[in-house]
Amino acid sequence: MSYIGGIDLGGTKIEAALFDDNLQCLQKQRVATPSSYQETLDALVRQIDWIREMADGPVPVGLGSPGFHNEQDGLVYASNLMVNRKPFKSDIIAMTERLCIGQDLECFALSEANGGAGHDTKYFVGMVLGTGLGSAFCVDGKLVSGRQGIIGEIGHVPVSASATNRLGLPDVTCGCGQRNCLETWAAGPGLMRLAGHFGSTWALPSEIVAAEKNGDVLAGQIMEAWLEIVCEALLVIQLSFDPDCVVLGGGLSRIDGIVERLSNRFSLRCLPGSNPPEIKKARFGDSSGTRGAALLAKCMRDTE
Repeated sequence: MSYIGGIDLGGTKIEAALFDDNLQCLQKQRVATPSSYQETLDALVRQIDWIREMADGPVPVGLGSPGFHNEQDGLVYASNLMVNRKPFKSDIIAMTERLCIGQDLECFALSEANGGAGHDTKYFVGMVLGTGLGSAFCVDGKLVSGRQGIIGEIGHVPVSASATNRLGLPDVTCGCGQRNCLETWAAGPGLMRLAGHFGSTWALPSEIVAAEKNGDVLAGQIMEAWLEIVCEALLVIQLSFDPDCVVLGGGLSRIDGIVERLSNRFSLRCLPGSNPPEIKKARFGDSSGTRGAALLAKCMRDTE
């Protein structure tokens, strides 16, 4: 039997999985993402070694990594991770073999466009609401990456002035260096920043969601403001890609009722006269990026 491996490098966890040729997950393990660059490299190598130990051989491995790789200076730009402005791609390739690296958002979209919630969709966007905010675009199941691989970096589009004024948002500097990016208010840490802006003392998104479910007025205000900002991101997606479908991934996509709430709200926020894209949850959940990374590895193996 042939095997392939996939790894998803995230802000809080590194997931590794062994798949068969039909992309059925056979083994999976997660470890916490370390706080330093070298420790992250070492943790990734251990995950790769674990995959190959499970496969009993040097199987190809795909790795989904945040940010984009600048071919000119050789650095990775990922505002929410310690690999930011490091020669990550060359460093990790030098530490192992038969490894291919792709952007984590693209791995997620590739997975969901091929056998996932966006299967058989012509124009498809995968949007991740997690430690960061971003998206990737597929046409007929194939990625459209652009010149530098930054297509879909909607998290670094500024929140509109109208939304900023309505919500009274202060200026916040994003990890990318710009101010008031959508990511600073819509990603997981952004939701907590928004909660603090409204005067709450909750420490986790799950606490806000639970409080809203129990009828807390402040939690309801926070969630309504957050949904408004996420709809700003959806509007950027609609106007940029005009997809048939947007599939949600990341930790915040697990909020109960998020698909229905965003669908209803965005139907009022989308471009007047247009039909909004269908919004869905990822079929493969928060492991979809790992599956997409394995797809990259399979393509590498098939072309060797």
